[in-house]
Amino acid sequence: MSKHDELRRLREDLRKCELEAARLKLGLATDYLSHAVEHVEYVQSITPQAPLLRAVGGSDREL
Repeated sequence: MSKHDELRRLREDLRKCELEAARLKLGLATDYLSHAVEHVEYVQSITPQAPLLRAVGGSDREL
């Protein structure tokens, strides 16, 4: 295997590792966000009279 081929293979391996790391980070972020939404819903259910703000897409609005 030439040095050029080896370098190309290493770059491909690095790219695959970077993609897998991004997938794992996205999964963790999704889990964290899901837990946060459940927490907000729980707090809202036990204190329905208290308005909660929800930031979605950069805007705030009352639930």
